[in-house]
This record gives sequence, structure tokens and C-alpha cells, in this order.
Amino acid sequence: MPESTISDNDKALAIMAHDLKAPLSAIVSLLSVIKKGYVNDMQKACELAERAWMKIRELIAIAWRKGARS
Repeated sequence: MPESTISDNDKALAIMAHDLKAPLSAIVSLLSVIKKGYVNDMQKACELAERAWMKIRELIAIAWRKGARS
């Protein structure tokens, strides 16, 4: 494999990793708050779960956009 191809692949992977970090961190944080019992209000727990769901949808959208470029 030519060295430039490896470099291009490494760049693509770095961009993808960067794009995934923020949504993944948000999902882990939101779900940790619920799991650890910091939320006693069921309505608030549902709101946090909904926010986590939206972040998951963002990840799916990122994956689709990145897949369309390749």
C-alpha cells in the first residue's frame, strides 16, 4: 500500500474519532447520571434519556455522512 494511502486513512480515522468523541462523552455522562441514581424524578430521568437518544441519532448521522464520502 502506498504510504500516502496510509496517511490519508490515518487522517480519515482521526477526523472520525474527533467527530465521535463529543456525542459519545455526552451519552456516557447522561446515562451515568441516571444509573448512579442522581435523578430521583422520573420525568427528569426521561428527559436525560431522551437527550442521550438524540446524541445517538447524531452519531448515526455522522456515520452516514462519513460513509457517503468514502
